[in-house]
Amino acid sequence: YRAGLVNMKAGKYANAAGVFQGLQRKYPKSSFSEPAEYFSANALYELGKFDQAILQFNDLVMRFPRGRFASAALLNEAQAFMKMNDRIDARLTLQKLLGEHPNATEAPTARAMMNSLANG
Repeated sequence: YRAGLVNMKAGKYANAAGVFQGLQRKYPKSSFSEPAEYFSANALYELGKFDQAILQFNDLVMRFPRGRFASAALLNEAQAFMKMNDRIDARLTLQKLLGEHPNATEAPTARAMMNSLANG
């Protein structure tokens, strides 16, 4: 797990994704499974693999709907949809974040993104 974080900090996103995905496969019930999936999805996002990142963020939210990374994953998923010019799915993802996690630290950013989508 630590090796994956070191790779993320060093900007070695492909290596980080590999480490985190390996952890998820090997230890799916581990307490590190949720953060490993989150950081793996972030690494894919940083690599510009937005479609794969979206799938992984979505999988994390399905597996850990009340997990500590759920709201951050939804926000990042919406940002990945924006990178792909998919405003409809970005809006739906933001609505889910605000509906299910209205008091999350990501909520103000989600509201701002919703406003920009409405005005854009």
